[in-house]
Amino acid sequence: MSSTAPSPSSVTAPATSAPLSSELCGEAADRLHGRSTRLNVTRILNVRYFLFLAHPSPRGSERPSSPSPSAQATVNAPTGSASGLPDVVVVGVGDWPLWLRVVVAVDADRPTCGCGGVVHRHGIREVMLVDLPSFGRPARLVWRKQRWRCQRCGRCWSDENPEIGTSRCLLTTRAARWVTVQVGRHGRSVAKVAADLGCNWHAVMDAVVAVGEQLIDHPDRIGAVTALGLDETLFARVGRFRTQWWSTQIVGVRRGQLLDVVPGRDPSGPCRWLAARDQTWRTRIEWGTLDLSASYRAVFDTMLPDAIQVADPFHVVKLANTALDECRRRVQDPRPSRPP
Repeated sequence: MSSTAPSPSSVTAPATSAPLSSELCGEAADRLHGRSTRLNVTRILNVRYFLFLAHPSPRGSERPSSPSPSAQATVNAPTGSASGLPDVVVVGVGDWPLWLRVVVAVDADRPTCGCGGVVHRHGIREVMLVDLPSFGRPARLVWRKQRWRCQRCGRCWSDENPEIGTSRCLLTTRAARWVTVQVGRHGRSVAKVAADLGCNWHAVMDAVVAVGEQLIDHPDRIGAVTALGLDETLFARVGRFRTQWWSTQIVGVRRGQLLDVVPGRDPSGPCRWLAARDQTWRTRIEWGTLDLSASYRAVFDTMLPDAIQVADPFHVVKLANTALDECRRRVQDPRPSRPP
């Protein structure tokens, strides 16, 4: 008996060549390693903000509706392997009050220890992970991990398989892919996605941050850029006194792609980011757009001296209107002007 579920990376997200494609989501999740579950405000806001803006919907079109996960994950085959998982053996399926409990095991070869000692089985450890819903109900995947012990050195360890899940993520790998697509691409709230899976907010957010960081750091995400834009944004208000945190958005202007978000609005952040790119990548940049800020002009003058700087039309019109208003007030002021 086994469970089959269409992979969220192939069902929920339409095929596209955009940087944050569904294939890339699955590829990054397959390489997912254990991440810290202690999140701070900066990491949460940065990943959600980045995932949402780095993959915008085409202009004039609405975001695609996200199908219910229960329509994507079903247990409907008595034999075979689970889609999105490696070859697993389904030990049993239990109908619990709050969720459907699927117990699986993996037939793994006997490992070897670095000391060269004989390795023996050392019991079973059950790990419960949040999985995609089945039959319209939340599901829990119980992974019966085989424990091993070396007779010579006494070291003990359990089987690991990142295609099923990781030690520090409460979701299965395929569920982590799905929630990342839902939050990052479809713009759904973390609370609603957590309600679909029948788990808490932190479990979903941990998975989104873990997979999202892999997507952000993927080397193929940033291609060749010929027009680079810098702009400041009020990133968040933090603390009791609502302290303003500013950030600088680095954008590929021609494709409308958000390349990165660096803290602050001084030239040090963008300069460090550009210094991390190779010289060939920087020499391809022919145009630089900015908002007439002195700090951003310093970035282009220092790091991209050959790029033609283009002022943002909004700020040009704003400065022209400000100058016109000052001239109008001076001319229409009935009071006599003061002597110089």
